[in-house]
Amino acid sequence: MRLLRDRFVHDPLRAAHVVAMSEDNQSKFGSGGAASRLLTTEEVAEYLQIPARTIEDWRHRGYGPKYARMGKRVRYRQAAVDAWLAEIEAA
Repeated sequence: MRLLRDRFVHDPLRAAHVVAMSEDNQSKFGSGGAASRLLTTEEVAEYLQIPARTIEDWRHRGYGPKYARMGKRVRYRQAAVDAWLAEIEAA
């Protein structure tokens, strides 16, 4: 969403993709209610054990987990991250 003429407009082109977590990280991030848990870019990077900059690059290239932009902030649903990881594992 972005502010346009004093109102918010949904921009579907800004939607991204999602990534998943390893079993080691599931205990840290919790498995109960994971579908509703929102993760920061740094948390997703820690979960995937890759640099946060890589997550940011993926987002700008239209690759990686789906995300939501809330003003200047970006959040990832843990379920979306897991779904994206399962998708690339199956490929």
